[in-house]
Amino acid sequence: VNPIPQARLLAAPPPRQPTPLSPRAQDLADRLPAAVGAMREAKAGKDATRAKEREEVDAVVEKLRTRVGPSLKLRFREQGGTPMLISGDRLHGAVPGLAPGLERDVATVREFLRTNRKLFALEDPDGDLTVTKKSRDRLNVAQVRLEQSYQGIPVWPSELLVHVDSDGNVHRANGSLIRTPKHLS
Repeated sequence: VNPIPQARLLAAPPPRQPTPLSPRAQDLADRLPAAVGAMREAKAGKDATRAKEREEVDAVVEKLRTRVGPSLKLRFREQGGTPMLISGDRLHGAVPGLAPGLERDVATVREFLRTNRKLFALEDPDGDLTVTKKSRDRLNVAQVRLEQSYQGIPVWPSELLVHVDSDGNVHRANGSLIRTPKHLS
Protein backbone atom coordinates (compact mmCIF):
# COMPACT_ATOMS: atom_id res chain seq x y z
CA VAL A 1 0.00 0.00 0.00
CA ASN A 2 1.41 3.32 -1.06
CA PRO A 3 1.04 5.99 1.56
CA ILE A 4 -0.54 9.28 0.40
CA PRO A 5 2.26 11.75 0.13
CA GLN A 6 1.95 14.59 2.53
CA ALA A 7 1.41 17.97 0.96
CA ARG A 8 4.35 20.20 1.11
CA LEU A 9 3.79 23.38 2.95
CA LEU A 10 4.72 26.25 0.73
CA ALA A 11 5.72 29.48 2.23
CA ALA A 12 3.42 32.35 1.28
CA PRO A 13 5.09 34.92 -0.91
CA PRO A 14 5.97 38.14 0.84
CA PRO A 15 3.17 40.77 0.64
CA ARG A 16 3.49 43.07 -2.31
CA GLN A 17 4.02 46.67 -1.59
CA PRO A 18 1.44 48.85 -3.37
CA THR A 19 2.78 50.83 -6.26
CA PRO A 20 2.64 54.49 -5.38
CA LEU A 21 0.05 56.47 -7.34
CA SER A 22 0.92 59.46 -9.41
CA PRO A 23 -0.25 62.77 -7.91
CA ARG A 24 -3.12 62.97 -10.46
CA ALA A 25 -4.26 59.40 -9.74
CA GLN A 26 -4.05 60.06 -6.00
CA ASP A 27 -6.15 63.20 -6.42
CA LEU A 28 -8.80 61.20 -8.31
CA ALA A 29 -8.75 58.43 -5.71
CA ASP A 30 -9.23 61.02 -2.96
CA ARG A 31 -12.20 62.65 -4.77
CA LEU A 32 -13.90 59.41 -5.85
CA PRO A 33 -15.89 58.71 -2.63
CA ALA A 34 -17.40 62.23 -2.67
CA ALA A 35 -18.30 61.91 -6.38
CA VAL A 36 -19.98 58.54 -5.82
CA GLY A 37 -21.92 59.99 -2.89
CA ALA A 38 -23.08 62.94 -5.00
CA MET A 39 -24.21 60.58 -7.77
CA ARG A 40 -26.20 58.51 -5.29
CA GLU A 41 -27.86 61.65 -3.90
CA ALA A 42 -28.73 62.84 -7.42
CA LYS A 43 -30.24 59.46 -8.29
CA ALA A 44 -32.28 59.47 -5.08
CA GLY A 45 -33.53 62.97 -5.96
CA LYS A 46 -34.52 61.86 -9.47
CA ASP A 47 -36.27 58.79 -8.08
CA ALA A 48 -38.23 61.00 -5.65
CA THR A 49 -39.16 63.38 -8.48
CA ARG A 50 -40.34 60.49 -10.64
CA ALA A 51 -42.39 59.09 -7.78
CA LYS A 52 -44.03 62.49 -7.26
CA GLU A 53 -44.76 62.80 -11.00
CA ARG A 54 -46.32 59.31 -10.99
CA GLU A 55 -48.53 60.30 -8.06
CA GLU A 56 -49.63 63.45 -9.92
CA VAL A 57 -50.45 61.46 -13.06
CA ASP A 58 -52.34 58.88 -10.99
CA ALA A 59 -54.41 61.69 -9.44
CA VAL A 60 -55.29 63.12 -12.88
CA VAL A 61 -56.18 59.65 -14.19
CA GLU A 62 -58.40 59.06 -11.15
CA LYS A 63 -60.23 62.36 -11.76
CA LEU A 64 -60.73 61.41 -15.41
CA ARG A 65 -61.92 57.94 -14.42
CA THR A 66 -64.42 59.44 -11.97
CA ARG A 67 -65.73 61.95 -14.52
CA VAL A 68 -65.72 59.73 -17.62
CA GLY A 69 -66.56 56.36 -16.10
CA PRO A 70 -65.97 52.92 -17.56
CA SER A 71 -65.63 54.20 -21.14
CA LEU A 72 -62.20 55.68 -20.31
CA LYS A 73 -59.34 54.00 -22.15
CA LEU A 74 -55.71 54.96 -21.63
CA ARG A 75 -52.54 53.69 -23.29
CA PHE A 76 -49.12 55.03 -22.43
CA ARG A 77 -45.88 55.01 -24.39
CA GLU A 78 -43.29 52.70 -22.89
CA GLN A 79 -40.57 55.28 -23.33
CA GLY A 80 -41.35 58.59 -21.71
CA GLY A 81 -44.58 57.48 -20.07
CA THR A 82 -46.77 59.95 -21.97
CA PRO A 83 -50.20 58.89 -23.23
CA MET A 84 -50.48 57.71 -26.81
CA LEU A 85 -54.26 57.20 -26.56
CA ILE A 86 -56.96 58.62 -24.33
CA SER A 87 -60.56 57.98 -25.23
CA GLY A 88 -63.89 58.12 -23.49
CA ASP A 89 -67.47 59.31 -23.87
CA ARG A 90 -66.76 62.88 -22.72
CA LEU A 91 -63.17 63.58 -21.71
CA HIS A 92 -63.78 67.33 -21.54
CA GLY A 93 -66.89 69.41 -22.12
CA ALA A 94 -67.19 72.21 -24.67
CA VAL A 95 -65.97 75.63 -23.55
CA PRO A 96 -69.11 77.64 -22.71
CA GLY A 97 -69.84 81.03 -24.22
CA LEU A 98 -68.46 80.35 -27.68
CA ALA A 99 -70.50 79.64 -30.80
CA PRO A 100 -70.23 76.10 -32.17
CA GLY A 101 -67.44 75.74 -34.70
CA LEU A 102 -63.75 75.06 -35.10
CA GLU A 103 -62.70 78.05 -32.94
CA ARG A 104 -64.74 76.68 -30.00
CA ASP A 105 -63.27 73.24 -30.66
CA VAL A 106 -59.70 74.62 -30.52
CA ALA A 107 -60.53 76.50 -27.28
CA THR A 108 -61.96 73.27 -25.82
CA VAL A 109 -58.85 71.31 -26.84
CA ARG A 110 -56.61 73.96 -25.24
CA GLU A 111 -58.63 73.82 -22.00
CA PHE A 112 -58.51 70.00 -22.04
CA LEU A 113 -54.70 70.08 -22.40
CA ARG A 114 -54.27 72.68 -19.64
CA THR A 115 -56.51 70.67 -17.31
CA ASN A 116 -54.58 67.46 -18.01
CA ARG A 117 -51.07 68.89 -18.45
CA LYS A 118 -49.65 66.55 -15.76
CA LEU A 119 -51.03 63.56 -17.65
CA PHE A 120 -49.40 64.74 -20.88
CA ALA A 121 -46.18 65.69 -18.96
CA LEU A 122 -46.28 69.25 -20.31
CA GLU A 123 -45.26 72.31 -18.30
CA ASP A 124 -46.91 74.82 -20.66
CA PRO A 125 -49.37 73.24 -23.13
CA ASP A 126 -50.31 76.62 -24.63
CA GLY A 127 -46.67 77.52 -25.33
CA ASP A 128 -45.42 74.04 -26.22
CA LEU A 129 -48.21 72.96 -28.59
CA THR A 130 -49.10 74.72 -31.83
CA VAL A 131 -52.28 73.99 -33.78
CA THR A 132 -51.18 72.99 -37.28
CA LYS A 133 -54.50 71.85 -38.70
CA LYS A 134 -58.18 71.87 -37.79
CA SER A 135 -60.90 70.20 -39.80
CA ARG A 136 -64.28 68.52 -39.59
CA ASP A 137 -65.13 65.16 -41.17
CA ARG A 138 -68.37 63.79 -42.70
CA LEU A 139 -69.61 62.71 -39.25
CA ASN A 140 -69.19 66.30 -37.99
CA VAL A 141 -66.29 65.30 -35.74
CA ALA A 142 -63.53 67.90 -35.53
CA GLN A 143 -59.86 66.95 -35.57
CA VAL A 144 -57.38 69.40 -34.08
CA ARG A 145 -53.77 68.53 -34.90
CA LEU A 146 -51.01 69.96 -32.70
CA GLU A 147 -47.23 69.83 -32.95
CA GLN A 148 -44.86 70.20 -30.02
CA SER A 149 -41.93 72.58 -29.63
CA TYR A 150 -39.64 73.42 -26.74
CA GLN A 151 -38.47 77.03 -26.42
CA GLY A 152 -39.39 77.50 -30.09
CA ILE A 153 -37.49 74.41 -31.28
CA PRO A 154 -39.65 71.72 -32.94
CA VAL A 155 -39.68 68.43 -31.04
CA TRP A 156 -39.52 65.32 -33.17
CA PRO A 157 -41.36 63.01 -33.24
CA SER A 158 -44.31 64.65 -31.61
CA GLU A 159 -47.83 65.22 -32.76
CA LEU A 160 -51.18 65.07 -31.04
CA LEU A 161 -54.55 64.66 -32.72
CA VAL A 162 -57.54 65.58 -30.55
CA HIS A 163 -61.06 64.62 -31.67
CA VAL A 164 -64.04 66.78 -30.70
CA ASP A 165 -67.60 65.53 -31.22
CA SER A 166 -70.41 67.53 -32.84
CA ASP A 167 -71.46 68.90 -29.41
CA GLY A 168 -67.96 70.31 -28.82
CA ASN A 169 -66.80 67.66 -26.32
CA VAL A 170 -63.33 66.09 -26.45
CA HIS A 171 -63.74 62.32 -26.81
CA ARG A 172 -60.33 61.14 -28.00
CA ALA A 173 -56.67 62.20 -28.10
CA ASN A 174 -53.96 60.17 -29.74
CA GLY A 175 -50.39 60.73 -30.81
CA SER A 176 -46.94 61.06 -29.37
CA LEU A 177 -45.66 63.82 -27.10
CA ILE A 178 -42.31 64.12 -25.39
CA ARG A 179 -42.13 65.01 -21.70
CA THR A 180 -41.15 68.66 -21.12
CA PRO A 181 -37.46 68.60 -20.13
CA LYS A 182 -36.58 69.87 -16.68
CA HIS A 183 -33.43 71.52 -15.40
CA LEU A 184 -32.14 72.58 -18.82
CA SER A 185 -30.46 75.94 -19.13
